[in-house]
Amino acid sequence: MLAFAAPAAHPAVVARTDVASHAESYLLLKSAGDVVWVADPKVATAFASMRDAIRAASRLPANQRAYGLPREAEPVVRRPH
Repeated sequence: MLAFAAPAAHPAVVARTDVASHAESYLLLKSAGDVVWVADPKVATAFASMRDAIRAASRLPANQRAYGLPREAEPVVRRPH
């Protein structure tokens, strides 16, 4: 019999990218349920898993185009081939 371990939860945030400035902002949920977008991901609301972050992003209005992002994501450096 195969036994599968539950996947480890990795903290995630909800982000969106401003089309005009190409700047990312991150979701900060206030205690009253208000949505505030902040520039610093360390200040943003941390969700327990990517699944929870994506669920929260999908509940926002479609014009905000939000998505889940790992909280401790390392920047990707593109190098020419």
